[in-house]
Amino acid sequence: VLGGGRNAFFFGDGMRADGLELAEVNPGLGEYFGTEEGVLVLETGRSSGLGREAGDVVLRIGSRDVTTPERFRRILSSYGDDEDIDFHVLRDGDEIVVTGRLRY
Repeated sequence: VLGGGRNAFFFGDGMRADGLELAEVNPGLGEYFGTEEGVLVLETGRSSGLGREAGDVVLRIGSRDVTTPERFRRILSSYGDDEDIDFHVLRDGDEIVVTGRLRY
């Protein structure tokens, strides 16, 4: 779960995403979602205008592949306060880019 500590994740509209819960895409999930990699968003905490939605699969953050929830958090930790972050997300079979930012 991301959030609840010193770091908080905010979507581009400033909505805090406490309670973001992620799961690694396994073969069964991969077949269902049409990808062999990424992390599945299980819970978003609060919704935002940009909307990370339960069921989204995060494929990359910037140009870096996201393979596990731990790697997701590690990549996020490399970004600075108020720096825009591009999330490449698989949603409803389409790859889209959602921008967010970290705030401390």
